[in-house]
Amino acid sequence: MRTKTSFNRLKMVTDNHGGELVSVIFNDHEYLWQGDPTYWAGQAPILFPIVGALPGGELMAAAGPCRMGRHGIVQKRDFRLYEKTPISDTYEFVADEESKAAYPYDFRLLVKYIIISGNAIETRFYVENTGDVDLPFVLGGHPAFNLPLGGDDCDFSDYYLKFKSPMTADTMRLDENGIFKADETVRVLDNSDRLPLSHALFENDALCLSNVPKFSVTLMSDKSSHGITMDFEEMPYLGVWSAKGDAPFVALEPWLGHSSTTADDGVFEHKAGMIMLKPGDARSFSFTMTFF
Repeated sequence: MRTKTSFNRLKMVTDNHGGELVSVIFNDHEYLWQGDPTYWAGQAPILFPIVGALPGGELMAAAGPCRMGRHGIVQKRDFRLYEKTPISDTYEFVADEESKAAYPYDFRLLVKYIIISGNAIETRFYVENTGDVDLPFVLGGHPAFNLPLGGDDCDFSDYYLKFKSPMTADTMRLDENGIFKADETVRVLDNSDRLPLSHALFENDALCLSNVPKFSVTLMSDKSSHGITMDFEEMPYLGVWSAKGDAPFVALEPWLGHSSTTADDGVFEHKAGMIMLKPGDARSFSFTMTFF
């Protein structure tokens, strides 16, 4: 079931399947990738309770084995439309027998999409531990955007990521199973505030950036007046990804954690960025996309 919400120049459509965004139209142009299976059928999945992959698809946690594919257990599940307002849609997913077979914990997950000022969408996650043991999790967003943006006559390589100040960034290489090789890194930025996009940049899959200045990045082109600024101060990592085969999109992904690495000790709770939520407690995290 899809739900439409609009305010001023911005229209968004959300879907209870996966609880995700499926359309963002600003000034009559579709900004969100529409899921062409030739490249990637997804659009903006919710990543929970992991980001990336587990070694062999499994890690042991205190409550038992966690067995799940890349990016977790909710992206292909149906959520319930929990609340609808003139400017927001909120979806709810509650742990059930299917989810606990993969991730043996009780939890409640809300995701709320809020249109702000007619040119921005805030995505807010709310995680509640409804069980009687500590809840280990990370989560992330995965919105992908059409390139070119806004009906522009630009090439993929005309776009770049603009940061608030110069940064130096290395990213670990991924193996064929989506595990980061802790001893193999590639420098993608060297004291620069601009990361040019190219299809070659993603030959080894996603980039994982940390320490992004002011937790903000802008997708833009000098040949265009259209772009997107993403602010993610509550989420320490930024994934950047495009599919192989000259895919005409790029995903900007705020993450709490990242994929398992070859240096990990094999304990689920010890994965990068893991949040430990005590019984009865709740936490929220958000990021905002501003369109121009």
